[in-house]
Amino acid sequence: MADKRSRNFSFVLFNDDQLYNEQIDIVKENNTCWIVHNNDYDVETGEIIKAHTHVIVKFNDAKTCLAVAKYFHLYDINGKPVAGKVTLLNKEKRHNLEGAFRYLIHLENPEKHLYSIEEIHGRLKGEALEVIDKADGLTSEKKLCVLFDYISDYDGFLSFTDVMRYARDNN
Repeated sequence: MADKRSRNFSFVLFNDDQLYNEQIDIVKENNTCWIVHNNDYDVETGEIIKAHTHVIVKFNDAKTCLAVAKYFHLYDINGKPVAGKVTLLNKEKRHNLEGAFRYLIHLENPEKHLYSIEEIHGRLKGEALEVIDKADGLTSEKKLCVLFDYISDYDGFLSFTDVMRYARDNN
């Protein structure tokens, strides 16, 4: 598995990890979307699961899981990158990009805490919402909210052309 390559990956960050702030800064700088799961519970026991952040990343070129683990500082207790902390997303039903987007809010897992689409962040939010929209029916009003979030979350100057291109590319 470590030698397989993809452009799309997912992984989980733990909010109490000492590297979390550094990791989330790297996440914010890339073509990603993420959501903090702070209300998850074990379905069988009802026990609260510690807060964690689900991240989906798309690269322009193919990478291995180990390269992604290194890039996002996903280390074991000895400080070595761990490829097993990264899921390679492909066209298989179990590990595909669309399924990962839907899982962000537990769309197909009603027995779990259902998160709001408003809790999704990042440059891939529009793409994630498009996938969720196909499955759940997203209103135009919510799409405008996504566009507004993109504008307000963007670091730096955005031209009108940039905004229109984002709106076109993300429906």
